[in-house]
Amino acid sequence: QAFFADTTAFEARAQNEAAELLAPEGEAPPEVHGPWQHFERHTPEGFIVYCRAPKAGGPVEVILDTSELAKDSESGFADVPACKVSPDHGILAYVVDLVGDESYELRMKSLGASGGDWSVRLPGVKNVAFLGGGDEKTGIDILAVHADTQTHRACRIEHHRLARHGEIGEPTILWDERNEAAYLEVFNTKDQEYVLLSSNTKDTSEVRAVRCSGASSTSASSVAGGFSSSGGSSSSTSGARRNPASL
Repeated sequence: QAFFADTTAFEARAQNEAAELLAPEGEAPPEVHGPWQHFERHTPEGFIVYCRAPKAGGPVEVILDTSELAKDSESGFADVPACKVSPDHGILAYVVDLVGDESYELRMKSLGASGGDWSVRLPGVKNVAFLGGGDEKTGIDILAVHADTQTHRACRIEHHRLARHGEIGEPTILWDERNEAAYLEVFNTKDQEYVLLSSNTKDTSEVRAVRCSGASSTSASSVAGGFSSSGGSSSSTSGARRNPASL
């Protein structure tokens, strides 16, 4: 035991040598979002650093460093499966697991000059999409995909209005998927006009759509009224279950 008592320096040197043997990860081309170019970088330890820079040129801004999240956790682990910027480019929503057991949590932060973490956090969220409109003070509308606490299946989509100080009002369930073989997902269209909600199994897929706040006069109440767990549709939604190959 005395021989192995102090191996900290050796472990650090071994890890650095091992990291140098790894092939560097290719940097994907930046994704353009409004006046910004978004891209990823990696730390020597393999953690992802989410960055952006003005399309017209300018300094790079780090919007989220997952290595910093790992430092704040007891496990030294951080997995961020979802990281999305609001339509006005001022708010970041990201989902993080700091344990490694799919115990995801939605967190928010302001970007730019007013940057900083929000106090509001939503446990059990696996993905998120912005509906647009609002700000950090008055609240911004999002759709969040919640997971079952036991199976971790993405089974419920809720509408939330979040502000920097906390959640405003009560969340509204828009889709409660009872089919245990189905998993829910949300994502914005490229033109930011709609948020698409999908329920997917191995053989089938159902897709519904809701207009974003900036694309129409759709309010939070009308968004909630456009959904039902039975899969009904209204003027703000549409859905049809079909084979994915036909989409």
